[in-house]
Amino acid sequence: MIMRILFAISLIFTPVSGAVAEYRVVIEIADCRPAPRTAVQMHGSNWIGWNGYIFLCSIQAPDGQVALNILTVGIDPWEEDHPGIQGAQFPKGPVPNALVLDKRLEFLGTMTTPLGGGFPGSISFDFSDWREGLPWRIDAHNFHNPTFGDYDEPALIWNPARRRYEVRKK
Repeated sequence: MIMRILFAISLIFTPVSGAVAEYRVVIEIADCRPAPRTAVQMHGSNWIGWNGYIFLCSIQAPDGQVALNILTVGIDPWEEDHPGIQGAQFPKGPVPNALVLDKRLEFLGTMTTPLGGGFPGSISFDFSDWREGLPWRIDAHNFHNPTFGDYDEPALIWNPARRRYEVRKK
């Protein structure tokens, strides 16, 4: 079954008046653009087997500026081009987890799961706790997984001293 992954980006901030307002953006893999070759080359050989199916998704801050980029394999587009081929027959082993990159495409962290489809259920991602133009928390929520049900991946938390997103231990 071909599934579209939604990146649900929820941003909550407090305006000057003190009232809480919500800023929400939804991005589908179809809204992302093919990743530039330089982005792929900068981030390791495990991406090479996915040439043509690597996408860059820009995450905008509440002010409209690009805050982050997510480098991801688009499994749904790959499966559309290769009907009936799944799992072990993927071109280069397991699907790499998505990478969190800055505006200059420099590495900031690794997501806890691959994005872009290829598994049962759906995933949403929340980018929250915005400070200094970056989300200081990234959560992944898995829904409708026939084996595990609904569950959350460990959160990624921004560590400004190390300039990295790190998995928060439960």
